[in-house]
Amino acid sequence: VYDYGVQDGTPYIVMELLEGENLGQRLARVGRMGLAESVVILLQVCRGLKAAHAAGLVHRDIKPGNIFLARRDDQEVVKLLDFGVVKAVDRRGESEATASGILLGTPQYMSPEQARGNKTVDHRSDLWSVAVILFRMLSGVNPFRGDSVGDVVLKICSDELPRIRDQIPELPADVDDFFLTALARSPEERF
Repeated sequence: VYDYGVQDGTPYIVMELLEGENLGQRLARVGRMGLAESVVILLQVCRGLKAAHAAGLVHRDIKPGNIFLARRDDQEVVKLLDFGVVKAVDRRGESEATASGILLGTPQYMSPEQARGNKTVDHRSDLWSVAVILFRMLSGVNPFRGDSVGDVVLKICSDELPRIRDQIPELPADVDDFFLTALARSPEERF
């Protein structure tokens, strides 16, 4: 946000004009992406999240639609969007701003602790979402799909974690190991 104010009784904000597409649009167009291309995008996402986390902010709605692939000259620059359900945490990882039991965010990309409505959601929840996005980028499908929000939440919290190499066997073997850690149900077991 570059500026804000009220003009003739109407509030406004001035934001950066972005040209490009969001990652959700890209994935709808191409289906799935290669490992090298996916890593380039996700590294930029992680840099943005690192800055947010260092400022004590947990995004809580990391998903392809909130990752914008902006064109700047001849380069693609990743922008994180929609901090609408952001959570501010103190140095102990606590916040009084969000009550327990409230489901905020997009279910398919939520961590188990966020899907359960836990009050103590921290940066590791955003990292879970990044891993789900990477799985989607590489395989073309979300690892946690269902016919209802409840079905998706149940799969996130209790189903056996899918192995990406079952779908894309040409990926390196250590990619499955990465996802076992990145999608560990317990935040303490994640990166």
